Amino acid sequence: MHGLTPREAQVYELVVRGKCNKEVAAALGMTTRTVRFHLSNIFMKAGVTSRIELICMAANLHENNSRNTAELSAHTGHHASYTGA
Repeated sequence: MHGLTPREAQVYELVVRGKCNKEVAAALGMTTRTVRFHLSNIFMKAGVTSRIELICMAANLHENNSRNTAELSAHTGHHASYTGA
């Protein structure tokens, strides 16, 4: 997802992989309050209001990127790999 700070991106990656706030906090060396602060910013930037919406949006983005990569490969005859960036 674009427009996130580096720290928000770290929180985002862990959340969309199913980690709870406590697990995110432990993994990134922050408090759960700080995780909630970052999630609030992420929700606002993503235009969502819940963790479930964020995870669904991330899944859709990943699906679309995978589909676009496959279409690009089919059109060019080359294999293009998705880096997740």
